[in-house]
Amino acid sequence: MSSNKNNFVNVLAFAALIIIAVLEILSGLNHLGISILGATLLVLLNTVKNICVIIVISVAAYDYVSSKKKGYKIAFFIAIVVFLLGTVFAWF
Repeated sequence: MSSNKNNFVNVLAFAALIIIAVLEILSGLNHLGISILGATLLVLLNTVKNICVIIVISVAAYDYVSSKKKGYKIAFFIAIVVFLLGTVFAWF
């Protein structure tokens, strides 16, 4: 993995970690009956988190499957499409 690509992935991983931590706190508060953010903003944060996670996982997983047989690559692309569709359909 190139240095620029590695730095980008590291930044996205850090961003996803921060967003996940914030979402966990907000979720815990929500279970206690304290609603700080609206549902739309929570879905937006969840979507941004999912996009960061998709990119980070995709880069790492593709580095792994790039040297494997065709079946691994097909499974990789199917999993990415399913993950993306799940993220997009959260808005509907």
